[in-house]
Amino acid sequence: MEQNYKLTILDFWGENCLPCKKVAPIIDQLESEYYQTVEVKKINVELKENEDLLIKYKVRSIPTVIFLKEDKIVDTYVGPHPKSTYEQLIKKHLC
Repeated sequence: MEQNYKLTILDFWGENCLPCKKVAPIIDQLESEYYQTVEVKKINVELKENEDLLIKYKVRSIPTVIFLKEDKIVDTYVGPHPKSTYEQLIKKHLC
């Protein structure tokens, strides 16, 4: 049975990106806390196979965290932010 998520989070990151390493555990926590309603996709910007996504979502800096609802961008955050910021957005878009 396929899961119908209400919200998708795209986490654009890179191996040598220190701010990305700050965001990663936060996104991991949110993924486990909201696993029934939120899908998290981690996208390594250094992989050639992800170039189309970088263009599609106009990612210019990392970390970039994009929130999608019904395949439409509803919020984008660039740079590291506290867990509370991401959590507020999740709650806002799940209503």
